[in-house]
Amino acid sequence: MNGNIVTGDGETVIERSSVVIQDEYIKEVSKTPYVYDNAASKVIDAEGGYIIPGVINHHIHGVTFGPAGPSAGRPRPRERVIDNLNKLMLQGTTTVLNSDGFATMEEVEAANKLHPVNIRTGTTHAPVNFRAAELAAGQGLEERHKKLTVEHQLRLGAVAIAEIGGGDTLGGGATDYLWIPKAIKEKTGVSTIPSQAKALKEAVLSRHIKRGVFNPTKTGEALKDMGLDEKLTVEEAKTLIEDIVLSSYDTGIGGIEEAAVLAEKYDVPTEVHNASGSMDAVYKAALKIKNKLIAGHSNHPSFELKEGVEHARRLKECGAVVDVSTLDIFGAKQ
Repeated sequence: MNGNIVTGDGETVIERSSVVIQDEYIKEVSKTPYVYDNAASKVIDAEGGYIIPGVINHHIHGVTFGPAGPSAGRPRPRERVIDNLNKLMLQGTTTVLNSDGFATMEEVEAANKLHPVNIRTGTTHAPVNFRAAELAAGQGLEERHKKLTVEHQLRLGAVAIAEIGGGDTLGGGATDYLWIPKAIKEKTGVSTIPSQAKALKEAVLSRHIKRGVFNPTKTGEALKDMGLDEKLTVEEAKTLIEDIVLSSYDTGIGGIEEAAVLAEKYDVPTEVHNASGSMDAVYKAALKIKNKLIAGHSNHPSFELKEGVEHARRLKECGAVVDVSTLDIFGAKQ
């Protein structure tokens, strides 16, 4: 009681009102700040704060015990999963779509039983996406995961094909903060930071991950900034970057095409990784399946501002859902 009720229609706020709940259902919305009921087992004074409907987060990772992310990395520890779910609940989220789509239904339900947040799940159990995951990482995949199919998972209760592609399968952030620094350290003994790795990657392949755009001058400048100009030639750097990024990239792009075909076949939405490196494939998929496509994190930092806005406009013209994310992957406090 004594709160401002946000109804969820995008417009209405009922000021200084109360909500009466009985048997987990809303019994009454009273337009008075205080409702006295001697039979009430619990009374919460909102103290003028906001009372909102449970939030649905349709794009979330780290809430189940299965393979992690589109690259099917090692499963997250139980404590981490519960901590993630606790944070979501404290932010008002009551239902989530698990976008770690290689999880089995048993792994999803195991997390559901541990926490009041309602976990629904996507599926990415399709041949091309399996290959992309194994090329990028794949440590979390077991035979029981590989035997599953999208059709089987949808029949068991999966509600979308999600998430298709990620930073590690499509040449994005994971290559900058993990795979490129790791390879350079192994080859030269020199430690690098993500921004340096990103600059080197873009000198070789551009933000859009394209062949044939190699810039030797910028590559040399990036090597010098990293203290590698006497340890790697520009041609060696080119080969290193192409081997890391392109090993899974082409297959990952194929995974978006595969997901569009499956979304159309089974009449379900698919959520895809939308960034500068995958934007052409995402747009092509939107032309095919229209409102069945959810373009994940369309405010991705790889986009330049005007480019991102124009790309989102084109996607909306196709009927696609444009997802805008707030993301704090490293747990920073800002």
